[in-house]
Amino acid sequence: MTKTAALSLLKIVFFISGFSSLVYQVSWQRILTLYYSVENISTTLIVTVYMLGLGIGAIVGGYLSEKIIRRLQLYLLIELLIGLFGLASLPFLELIGKTTAASNYFISFTGMFLFLCLPTILMGMTLPLLTKFYDDHNRRFFDSISYLYFINTIGAAVGCFFSSYILISFFGLDTSIYVAAGLNITIALIIFFISSKFSQGQEKSNEIVAESEKKYVAAGKAVNLKKIYLVVFITGFIAIGYEIIWFRVIGTIVKASPYAFSSILFVYLAGIGLGSYFIKRYLGKHPTINRKNLFYSLQFFIAAFVLLSIIGFYYLVKHVPYFAEINRASFNTMEHPYPHIPRTDSVAHFFKDLFVVVDVFLWPLAFILIPTILMGASFPLITSIAFKDNAAGSTVGKIYFFNVVGNVTGGLVTGLLLLQTIGSESSLLLLSFLGLLFLFFIDQDSGIVHGKYKRPMIIALAILALIAFPRRHQLYNIIHPDTEYSTNESKLITEGLDGVIVTYRSADKLSTYINGMTHGGRPYATFYYEAIETLSFNMNAPSVLVIGFGTGSTVETIQKALPHTKVTLVELSPTLIKNLNQVDYLKSILENDNLELIYADGRKYLYNSDKKFDAIFMDPLRTTTSFSNNLYSKQFFQLIKNHLTNDGVFMVWTDEHFVVPKTLCSVFPAVKKYSYFCITSNKIKAQDTSFKSKMFSGFKPPLREELFKIDSGENKPLDKAAILTYTSQSPVNEDYKPYTEFYLGLFARRKN
Repeated sequence: MTKTAALSLLKIVFFISGFSSLVYQVSWQRILTLYYSVENISTTLIVTVYMLGLGIGAIVGGYLSEKIIRRLQLYLLIELLIGLFGLASLPFLELIGKTTAASNYFISFTGMFLFLCLPTILMGMTLPLLTKFYDDHNRRFFDSISYLYFINTIGAAVGCFFSSYILISFFGLDTSIYVAAGLNITIALIIFFISSKFSQGQEKSNEIVAESEKKYVAAGKAVNLKKIYLVVFITGFIAIGYEIIWFRVIGTIVKASPYAFSSILFVYLAGIGLGSYFIKRYLGKHPTINRKNLFYSLQFFIAAFVLLSIIGFYYLVKHVPYFAEINRASFNTMEHPYPHIPRTDSVAHFFKDLFVVVDVFLWPLAFILIPTILMGASFPLITSIAFKDNAAGSTVGKIYFFNVVGNVTGGLVTGLLLLQTIGSESSLLLLSFLGLLFLFFIDQDSGIVHGKYKRPMIIALAILALIAFPRRHQLYNIIHPDTEYSTNESKLITEGLDGVIVTYRSADKLSTYINGMTHGGRPYATFYYEAIETLSFNMNAPSVLVIGFGTGSTVETIQKALPHTKVTLVELSPTLIKNLNQVDYLKSILENDNLELIYADGRKYLYNSDKKFDAIFMDPLRTTTSFSNNLYSKQFFQLIKNHLTNDGVFMVWTDEHFVVPKTLCSVFPAVKKYSYFCITSNKIKAQDTSFKSKMFSGFKPPLREELFKIDSGENKPLDKAAILTYTSQSPVNEDYKPYTEFYLGLFARRKN
């Protein structure tokens, strides 16, 4: 193998490295929520620790790349250590997680850091280290950083897609991690094989610099690096702010599916990678362009696109029926991608069904592809401006570090402060105005945007934004379409740390959406029935736990049936309660003296509590929603069982009728399966049918008649033996095998 072939193979290696890194990220971040909850603060801490590790690694990798001669051997060691850590990560995480899961946020942060610091620091070291090695052989710094950044980021995008759609869906979280670990070890073996093609002398830094780079090296010496680092920090701050809001807005349209997250991130990373590639091609054709002015111009165009795309979306959906129907098709579909074969009975049905299969990619493409391409072009560009003294590795490391610090700061400020105080719309407006200001820094007579036009362009865009940009809640009002009852309905819209809550309210109806996902309504006899049926097996329960308020039907039923019983309500979303407190009859339910409201992740609450309950009710999110398996796995049901008294009963609503019932049967001795919920216990007692009749009669028509109708034959339960018979071919949800959450694998299995 020639040295040229070995360098080409090294590019493939770096693609695989990016691939495995995102497989780890998707899988580890998902598993960490098992112990540290899906509360907004906890998930923010997880992302913060992950990014800080990458930033620290970049600084360390940049420093070592300038000091160590055998860089390729160090890279081999890094990939090998990442792979070995991946193999040991699950038992290590279980040890740390079980030790710190019931702790406060500081201890939780410590636990997360102990787990993530080593692999993320190692991952962060790879880009500056390999850039330095690669630059030593081609002596074109900009080509090295732009092409390697492109390869690694595209690998990460593919890894993000592959991890969710293939690895986790068909093989589970644990297998995904082992595959990534195997890839890292394979990378180490490949590097070992090709390392002999590069002699020690060839890896030593020297002062030979390509002619096309000399003027930028010289210019870099005159550059104020502190100013560059500040600019990188600010652009990182703005970029992550955009990302967080994009995820919230697009996630509301295509719901909180695990595939929605991966699809949006795939497009985001693909845009970053493509931008790095395109800027390499562009500067190859325009080598004398002022890079500083080009960089500032790109920041301006990012901000301009964000403003114009949101304004365009808002007014198109509001005033153009065709676009309103597209938005409605996505919003009214609860699973993205929609796991069904498109209908062929008509052309309209076929294209509508096809659209909701691919819309999970189309919306991110529309909102974020162009700005992320410009962001991807910005990183190698600003790195080349800072490049000096042939210090390729340390330059990349420092720029990457300050970008990450900006990301972390922007994430904390946007996610924990801006969204709940001024909302998504004003946050986007603020971030975009910051981006527009970069145009002031270009020279008067050079750059993509001529200096004399910068002031008029900024003023024009600012005026347009102030006049036309949607105000607070208007964007989500458009995303949530009007219903057939819209003339008599109002929308209660509340945005907070944990998401966007929209409640449709009319004189006699109410329905609530959490981040675009339907989450209950009133009055529905089915919700009352499941609570009454459960209580009929243990109607003297002195202590009751309800996980998730929904729209209050379960808590209301318990308060009517057992007015003196202490009810503990564990609700993940304070924003939901804030929204529903605007409805008088729901406010009275929440203010009941015997109700204790605790804001917490249900799983984390049970980790923290040693209390046992006579009845536990859970009417949670759909099984296909992100993180749903935290509440539908065998391990969680075992946690529920440990918190039930000997005669205690547990009710769980489910929209899935094979895996979830079988999973319950794997934990509980007694299980009853109804058409849309299950009741379980260590030993289900005899049912008090007179209690049911009394409760049914306490409702006004037509709810009273609906309840009696449901009970008369529509909801006859199956026992455990019958459940195990008809679910014999179905798997059991495990913490690491989230079959119903990552539903595409289950769908494919059933089709086959």
